[in-house]
Amino acid sequence: MVPTFRNNFIKEELFVAEDTACFDMTLNRTLVARVCRDPGFCNDNACIRKCCAENEFFYADGCNKLPVPDEPTEFHVALANAVNQTKSSTFAVTKDYGVLIGKPCKYGMYPVDPKEEEWLLTSEGHVFVQDYAVYDQNKYCMDIFYSKLIPERNFYLFICFDNPNATKEANLVRLRMNTALELTSCAFLLMTLLVYVCLPSLQNLHGKTLMCHVSSLLLAFICLAVITWITPVDPEEELDTTTCKALGSYAARKYLYTSV
Repeated sequence: MVPTFRNNFIKEELFVAEDTACFDMTLNRTLVARVCRDPGFCNDNACIRKCCAENEFFYADGCNKLPVPDEPTEFHVALANAVNQTKSSTFAVTKDYGVLIGKPCKYGMYPVDPKEEEWLLTSEGHVFVQDYAVYDQNKYCMDIFYSKLIPERNFYLFICFDNPNATKEANLVRLRMNTALELTSCAFLLMTLLVYVCLPSLQNLHGKTLMCHVSSLLLAFICLAVITWITPVDPEEELDTTTCKALGSYAARKYLYTSV
């Protein structure tokens, strides 16, 4: 059992074993006990996710033991420096926080270069990348990256790739929705054209000009509907560029005719 003291009073009592707790030194040289918790601890407390275990570093091939076994606090120092260098982070590195261990990414991950993309850490331990989304602890991890090619040990944030199947489904819905909307436009344009064709009284100079305009728009929208229909859902699949270019060129000419 490890008691935590504050003002000579026991704040919390935890039952631990040899492999579920250890002592460590914080940034302000305070001795603390690190204990293993249930992941539900992060529902009510600030947590961050480390890619590798406390005594391991992140290398190109995976996680390896630290070259100097007594340097597990290096990660926390690097985390504090990285957070302090961000502009709007609200994460309190000087207060107690939980550390989730392990890479959560099922489909790979990519590093965020702080020189090109700004990011910040919220008070809950979520990561916000500028112009992107907010990522919780199940969608990122951070660690010190070691490389033989780079002598310096740099702190990196890694963001998980999205599920490719979910991306395919989203692309399918988007493409089919675009096709349906363009075909709806075609239907209304066709009805307008039929009205002018069936009513000779409307076929004056203005009416004939409008018929040409509507005909060009109708053909252009048909081309766009075909393009979205033949566009592959999977970005890795090859598109029939010849057909796509021909339809796109034809649609562009029809749009130009409508503006004359």
